[in-house]
Amino acid sequence: MSCYLCAYGASETPDVLQPLPPDSPSGANDDLGTCKLCSVWACSLHGTRYGAFECAVCTPASATQQALVAGTVGNAAATQAHVIGLQASDDVRGGVRNALRAVLFDHQRASATRADTRSLVAQGEGEPNLVANLADVIYQQIDSRSVAAVRGRQRGNVSFDAVGGAVRAAFLGREFLEATEDAETTVAGALLLAYHIANADADAQRLDDSRYWTTVEVRPPWKVSRPVLLDPVMWMMGTAYALERETD
Repeated sequence: MSCYLCAYGASETPDVLQPLPPDSPSGANDDLGTCKLCSVWACSLHGTRYGAFECAVCTPASATQQALVAGTVGNAAATQAHVIGLQASDDVRGGVRNALRAVLFDHQRASATRADTRSLVAQGEGEPNLVANLADVIYQQIDSRSVAAVRGRQRGNVSFDAVGGAVRAAFLGREFLEATEDAETTVAGALLLAYHIANADADAQRLDDSRYWTTVEVRPPWKVSRPVLLDPVMWMMGTAYALERETD
């Protein structure tokens, strides 16, 4: 077995994710367990256990869902993301605020549509929508319906249509809440965590520098070095963030 994130060359995650003690019989990159959410193997640098083992790809997505969906209670992932979100720049916080409004608007718009959402599995069917039809939003941004996947500069393909399908399955039919200041802070931290993992150039950064989180660049998700290491939920938020940046 091998840690999924190590296999794709992910950078080390922040120390809050429980590094091994110096005398541990296991190596830092040895796989320790299976993520409760996505089932990949993860090591001590790319996974954490607060009740159940969770990989570093799923932590930002879990935190974001906690901030968006009604009936949830802030979990360990949301707590970690909120701490990092407090360190985000005002620029990132403002972008996240607008992105959350856009996601909420599209969720309401999709929920009000009584069309059979099963038809959205077909490419080009339905209106572009951050929640119900994310793939077509992305296709609009890259100006090419002929591109079926995005290739990271290092490894791997990610299907836009599959990402959109995962987002649709996660959120359609669930009630969203209006974003509070705490929710905005949580999602800002989640975005920074997600992009820290997905951008290869994060390897050179010093995570013990308190200013680090103000330097993480939130790019359009199709432009990150390792798009396969962004959860579909973070594709949705990253796309919404990129759209709002275009309209500034």
